[in-house]
Amino acid sequence: MKELLILSLAFYLVGLIQAGLVFFQKPRLPFSIALISSLSGFALHTVALIIRGKQVDRCPIALQPELLLFLGWTLVAYYIIAFIWNRNQVVINYVFPLAFLTTFIGIILPLPDVSPLGLRVGGTVLFPIHVSMVVFAYAAFFITFVTGLIYIFQERQLKLKRFGSILGRFPALDTCDSISYKSMSLGFILLTLGIVTGIVWSGQRYGVYWHSDPIEIITMLTWINYMFMLHYRVTAGWRGRRAAIVSIVGFTFILFSLAGLKFLGRVHVFGL
Repeated sequence: MKELLILSLAFYLVGLIQAGLVFFQKPRLPFSIALISSLSGFALHTVALIIRGKQVDRCPIALQPELLLFLGWTLVAYYIIAFIWNRNQVVINYVFPLAFLTTFIGIILPLPDVSPLGLRVGGTVLFPIHVSMVVFAYAAFFITFVTGLIYIFQERQLKLKRFGSILGRFPALDTCDSISYKSMSLGFILLTLGIVTGIVWSGQRYGVYWHSDPIEIITMLTWINYMFMLHYRVTAGWRGRRAAIVSIVGFTFILFSLAGLKFLGRVHVFGL
């Protein structure tokens, strides 16, 4: 399995090179090479996750390295969809580097052959649905985070009247805002589904729907943060800089929850 992941990372390296070429405004690799490389890496990554699932007889998203590998897989999925949908969209090239990084970290972290929490394939499907929805939501929120950073940077440069060539390396402000809103909306829907399925699964497994687990609290704060932003965008027309700031705040919650899985969780002890 690890050999397949390393090989997929080698294919992802082509996408990383493409992102660098786009940023530095160098001649890009042919579309077909970048796309085929990304698809090949994604296919190998998918097979590796399937093998891992059969190896431990459960959905392979319970341990922290598995979660990172799945997050990387999810980001590559978003990247490929965006690449095919609009190959000229600059922002997708800022998504791929994190996909490469999370996959790389997931590979180098130790991955024991254990099955925590008794999460067997033959058991309830609610847990893999719960985690999958949350991870897909986090990947969408990362896109919101990246576009928020780009928006704030560009806005500051424009206010300072710095019209250098670097601004041409980023999407326009309206484009950033539009992508941010769409990805935030998608992420919010997926996170809502993830929270609901998690509550139902917890009730079935433990007879308790809410454990006041630190990870649960952080996830709810994340949900409230994005709900707040979407509500005021619709009712008060919040967009641009305000939306960018809220997206950055929300993503700090996500980073904190991912980093704290091993140390903070009482129920969500995925790092063991």
